[in-house]
Amino acid sequence: MLKLWRQLLLHLVLFNITAYAGPSAASSGGGGQSVKFYVYGLQNQATFTKGATIYDPVPTSGGGIGFERGGPSRGWRLDVMSITRGYKQDDSSSRIPYLLVPITYVFHVFKYVDFGIGGYYGQAQGNSFSTPTGMKTYEESFFDKTDAGFTTRLGLTIPIRSWQLIFQAQYNQGIYDISNTEDFVIKFNDKIFSFGLKFGGGGAKH
Repeated sequence: MLKLWRQLLLHLVLFNITAYAGPSAASSGGGGQSVKFYVYGLQNQATFTKGATIYDPVPTSGGGIGFERGGPSRGWRLDVMSITRGYKQDDSSSRIPYLLVPITYVFHVFKYVDFGIGGYYGQAQGNSFSTPTGMKTYEESFFDKTDAGFTTRLGLTIPIRSWQLIFQAQYNQGIYDISNTEDFVIKFNDKIFSFGLKFGGGGAKH
């Protein structure tokens, strides 16, 4: 399953790279194609499930950048996000840094509203993470550092001259068991709220 996700994401990344380099990306006029650039800060609330136990989220902050190529009504978007997944454990919390790469197909459904659906690939950062009893390695905590799942995003754009404010809500549904043991299943779900700027694209759909 994970191998198929990696292959899919690789093909989509290559598609985006070749699309950006292609002649239609350089010319957003006749074909209606354009490239948009996003930069934003975010807050994440991650739900951590271990076996039958669901741990409450701890709000954490992060940031990301994104690139979208397409026409005025739809297009492909590739993001790179630095987030932390935090969850309550006893009277303290655990926090795990992740690099997430979501790829979504975006629909600009109204003048200033867009909706995206796709998948994400995630990789835990470093060799250890913070727990209530101190730093622990991923192996000690039975974690596989690789994650993958589905993602959906709802965005609002507010045009201001040559750039645009963006507000986004994103939900990640983990489908890959990130446990490295057969004794229990570990999964993450994310609720991500972000605020930032969008450049390019010639404004919102009319």
